[in-house]
Amino acid sequence: MALETRLHEYYTNGSLSGSTDSTRTGAVGETISTGSIDRQYTYNGVSYRYTSANPETLTLAVDGDNTITLRYDRTTGGGSSTPPTPPTGGGDDPIEPNDPTPVEITDPDVPLADVPQEETPEEVIVPDEDVPLAETPEDLTEIPDEDVPLADVPKTGDSSSIWRTLTLISGMGLALLALGKKREDTAE
Repeated sequence: MALETRLHEYYTNGSLSGSTDSTRTGAVGETISTGSIDRQYTYNGVSYRYTSANPETLTLAVDGDNTITLRYDRTTGGGSSTPPTPPTGGGDDPIEPNDPTPVEITDPDVPLADVPQEETPEEVIVPDEDVPLAETPEDLTEIPDEDVPLADVPKTGDSSSIWRTLTLISGMGLALLALGKKREDTAE
């Protein structure tokens, strides 16, 4: 058995911001590729972009250096004097918005096979025909069309005059109460 160390290094504007590591036990002679290692895109709550690994593959040895280093970069502010390492094109690496690093998108070659020439079928003409109708039944029953009976509906309309009258009576009652109170006050 051999011990393997996976070191994730995080760089901001080209300077090392920090790192995390994990270890695991593997069989001697086992080959580890960076494609099989889960990426850790955040460090201290900040998003980074995976840029490279050293080495890309590692064969575990008993006495050897069994460390794979994965590098993550991000650029802030005006950037750094040294450009960040371009992505390796892993395809699933997130790209930071406003990242000035150009990403090359390759267009794979599409094999173009010769399209077989098929014989075109002759044109089929569908004649216009009348729509088939069902036969008329011999026993026809006529249903009379009568007026719909209406019930006596009460007369509806504007009832605002009732409300005006009630308001006027209430106002007069309040005025009489106020005058009566005033007379009591002057009588005392």
